[in-house]
Amino acid sequence: MMGNLGVITWLVHLLKVEESSSNDSIRCAAADALVCLAIDDPQNQSKILENVKDSPLLNMMDRSGSERLSALLLKLISIIIYKKGEDPHLEAYFIELERPWRLTKLVELCLNSSREIVIESLGVLVNFCQSCRFRPEVDLPSFVVSPLSQLLNSEDEAILLLTLRIISHCMKKDGIWIVLQEGEIVAKEFKPVKNRGTIHRKMSIQSTWSQRSEESRKGIHQQDNLFQPEATLNSGSQTISKGRSRTLSNAGSSILSMNEISAIPAGVNAPLEKSSSHSKIESGQIPKLSKKSSYRHLGVLPFRPFVRLVHLSNPKIASKSLGALSVLVQREASVNGNIQSASNLLIDNGFVQMLTSKLFSKDVKELSNALNVLQYLAKNEKSIEQFKTFQSFNVVTEILKTMEKYSNSNMEIFKHSSSLLISLISFSEDFLRILGESKGINIICKIILSIPLPEKIIISPSKKNFKFNTKEIVGLDEALSLLEVYSIKVENSAEILRECDAIRAISNILIRRTDIPSGTRARGEKVLNSLGDGLEPRHRIAFEIYTTEYFFVKFLRLIKQIYVDPLRSNGILSPSEMEKIFSSLEIEVLIDFHTNLLIDFQSSIQNWSPSIQFSESFLRSYPFLKIYKEYCICFENLHLTLKEMKSKNDKFKNFIRNQTEGHKLELNSLDLESILVMPVQRSPRYTLLFKELLKKTPEDHPDYLNTKEAVQGSEEINQYINSNIHISKIEQKIRELEVKLKLSLFLPHRVFVREGVLIRFMRNGGMDKKIHYYLFNDLILFMKRNKIRKFASEVEIIYSLIDKFSIEEIEIVEKVNATNIAPYYKPGIIRSRFTNRYFLVSSRTSTSTEKEELFNEIKKLSGERPNQNQISKSSSASVVTSANNNDWFDEIVQAQSQTQIYRPELDADLLLFEE
Repeated sequence: MMGNLGVITWLVHLLKVEESSSNDSIRCAAADALVCLAIDDPQNQSKILENVKDSPLLNMMDRSGSERLSALLLKLISIIIYKKGEDPHLEAYFIELERPWRLTKLVELCLNSSREIVIESLGVLVNFCQSCRFRPEVDLPSFVVSPLSQLLNSEDEAILLLTLRIISHCMKKDGIWIVLQEGEIVAKEFKPVKNRGTIHRKMSIQSTWSQRSEESRKGIHQQDNLFQPEATLNSGSQTISKGRSRTLSNAGSSILSMNEISAIPAGVNAPLEKSSSHSKIESGQIPKLSKKSSYRHLGVLPFRPFVRLVHLSNPKIASKSLGALSVLVQREASVNGNIQSASNLLIDNGFVQMLTSKLFSKDVKELSNALNVLQYLAKNEKSIEQFKTFQSFNVVTEILKTMEKYSNSNMEIFKHSSSLLISLISFSEDFLRILGESKGINIICKIILSIPLPEKIIISPSKKNFKFNTKEIVGLDEALSLLEVYSIKVENSAEILRECDAIRAISNILIRRTDIPSGTRARGEKVLNSLGDGLEPRHRIAFEIYTTEYFFVKFLRLIKQIYVDPLRSNGILSPSEMEKIFSSLEIEVLIDFHTNLLIDFQSSIQNWSPSIQFSESFLRSYPFLKIYKEYCICFENLHLTLKEMKSKNDKFKNFIRNQTEGHKLELNSLDLESILVMPVQRSPRYTLLFKELLKKTPEDHPDYLNTKEAVQGSEEINQYINSNIHISKIEQKIRELEVKLKLSLFLPHRVFVREGVLIRFMRNGGMDKKIHYYLFNDLILFMKRNKIRKFASEVEIIYSLIDKFSIEEIEIVEKVNATNIAPYYKPGIIRSRFTNRYFLVSSRTSTSTEKEELFNEIKKLSGERPNQNQISKSSSASVVTSANNNDWFDEIVQAQSQTQIYRPELDADLLLFEE
């Protein structure tokens, strides 16, 4: 009832009209009522924002003389800016709040006000930083982080906690750089170390917050309306202590004088080149600099307060302090004006000993953050000696106990502990030895085995499921990295890992958790491959069958995830085009079948014994491999199909290129064609692998007969697939000839044998045009090839039928006496027993054997009838011109006169050749 617009409007009106009154009790009551209405009610928050857009709450607070009213207004602002959801009034409010003088005013309230005002002001800044809505150009390090660092020395735990929350939120934002300071700081410019993909930026470290000279401040504010005199921070304006400005590399830096540096207000980009900015600053103008010639300010935090904060009895403050250090330790620090790694600063001040004592902490968050800082300190080789100095306990042993204790409740501890152990064993052989003696590998494998597995394997996990499931695999990447380092540095590591059930642990993750990142999967695969070292021959070959099956299943899944599913949804290819590429693959069916086979192989490998019957599972499944027949047939033209689609469809071409490059790690740098050939190679690969397994299996072994039958079965599958491919090629060739020759040729029994070109001779020995022949298992066609020019650049090829003979009627004469034909042609005759038709033909050149090969094929098809090998009386090798020798044409005439001319009724299949 109270939440209607009228009541809120009336309450806001009271805040405005009573502003001139000396009694703030009415305004306090109105503000208190608005706070109650705004809590946990986004609609009321929107109504309040709409009513105060003309007179912002911050302005009301500035004009307020009551601390109580200011505190209530700050609390109301804090509630409003933490509102969830999109709101145009809220966006406008954020733009107002982001103004430098507004931020400076809030920070001033935090530093120079009563405790109630300080806490409420800090609450506004906490929600402002936590909302993630501020723009990148808002200079939070300069306006917020550096001045608030003074509060780290406070004894008030509430103020400390809020301050640490602000600092933590700021450090989580990309592009915001905050560094540690020890001792006196000198103004510097340098490039921070690249961290997690953050772009290198030129930044400046600012010194302690002290009073800037009044003359310099006035000179700037006259030209910059954003920096109003009343918004200037009391003892919070920024100055630069005396020193020279330089880059970390001492190259390409510009040297600015003290006057120039101190003339630059907080939040304004400082010039990089003296020549381009000096004259403008002297004249009182702020130079307008391009992005290339400007840099942002760094936030600076004093180091000493953290030494105290991490030891406070309040676990929340200690945990927040450690959380901040876990980020700062990865960056640089300024130590008495010198730039060095922040990890060096912490190590030199005994943080290794301090934080190692936190391993016994009962506060889970504090323990996790301490391990997080320690893992970064351990990456600095300088810390290793300090890790070895403990007398009462061993660091590696305590870390393993901590991992085991919290493995089921806090995977963050598992993650940080694994990272810490990786650094320790990388630098020290002693820690590596202790890891083995403490059964550390066994503990890590048990923790990996405890990671929950889905009841059903999800081939393509959605983004929603992926984000949710990643909570279950926190630390997995670090654990696999630890196993990888161990397998590299320790001899006989494969045997130790197998004894710790690493095969089961890693296989479960790789096969069943399809949501793990590609980098984590790659590490797991490296460890899995290393587990085959040192196996006895039969076990090693079985392990190879298992690992090759895993990678085959992996690439089938990747085809679906990376190519098939996106193409189905983005509409780049039509359904018919998709069918040409992927229909015969039946990807879902193949993934399901091979995943089940992979799980059977996994069970045999992880439960291996000398008498295990490994081939039994394959023996039950191999008949299903016949499903590859259609895919292998279509694969013959798949390369040309893909090439044609890429040439015609630029979107498809770019999609394939982008997907392949974007998933290079998962695909092992293979392209789509290289992956699509894998199903064709899989069945022959089974034959080769099981043949090797059969060689290493004794005849009296229980699995010998199974393995032998597996080899025979896989060979039968290969023969079945190959024969169908051959038949398909023949049918395809006939279909192509039908189009080419414009004849109807296809019959169920008809098989194409060969085609070629011969030279045809006339009766007088003259050479006719070339004739093209097409030989099938039941007939031969003789065709003439003609060119018809349609346009200047276009020629059409047309084939016309000269004659056709069935195989049953063909007679051939391999050698004839042709007196008027050069002997090197070696002509022969093809003629019909039923007609007077014949062809005198030869190969096109003296070195070609085209004619002989054709005649041999005809003899094979006709079954070597006696009259097939009729030879003339004279050899064509010796041309005889004597009248006593008969010419080849005389022999033809004589044979025709002795043969009863008989033309049987043509079969149905020959009738199909009519044009």
